[in-house]
Amino acid sequence: MIEAKRKAFIFLLLAFILAVIAAGLIIQQLQVIAESTGKTIQVAVAGKDINSYEELNSSNVEWIDVPLTDQARNFIQQKSEIKDSISIVDLEEGNYITRNMIRAKSTIPPNERIVQLNVTDNVIVDEPIGEGDKVDIITVYEAEGGTTASLAFEGIPVVQVAGDGADSIIRVSVTIEDAQQLIYYQNIAKQIRVLRLNNNVEVQEVEQSEEGE
Repeated sequence: MIEAKRKAFIFLLLAFILAVIAAGLIIQQLQVIAESTGKTIQVAVAGKDINSYEELNSSNVEWIDVPLTDQARNFIQQKSEIKDSISIVDLEEGNYITRNMIRAKSTIPPNERIVQLNVTDNVIVDEPIGEGDKVDIITVYEAEGGTTASLAFEGIPVVQVAGDGADSIIRVSVTIEDAQQLIYYQNIAKQIRVLRLNNNVEVQEVEQSEEGE
């Protein structure tokens, strides 16, 4: 009887010690999470509605504190990043400003325009696309010989992605001539497929080219 009580006491003591250790580890993890989420950074947002190709300055850009997250690192964090820059997309008041949305005034080709693609039943995105990606666009339309599918545009840069799923909007940067053609296809094509380029393949090709040189 005494031996059984002693074993029970030892078991309860071990259980208590393990519970204390587990509680200590949980508290430590909570402290780490609290410290990480408590850190903030200043990022740029549109202080008012900004039109595409409008210069960014203190009159239309505001700075707010946001939690330090992986997503926040993509936002503009330094005033020097928007100096002598313009927005290449329309921004609504309060929108976060990312590096893909702006260009230095000196690097904007005079014939470049932004065209919006609304994902609909006939505009299909085959895999998730993000800002900074490049895409190919294949159009399917009726021609004299019947239904035709062709690679209409290749390597078009994506400057902005808004929304999600069926309500998403993709804005691409093209020349005036390509903008006219893309808008034409949006009106007459039976289907438009937007295909994301494999950026890793492009990097490998550049590296191989440099090694060959």
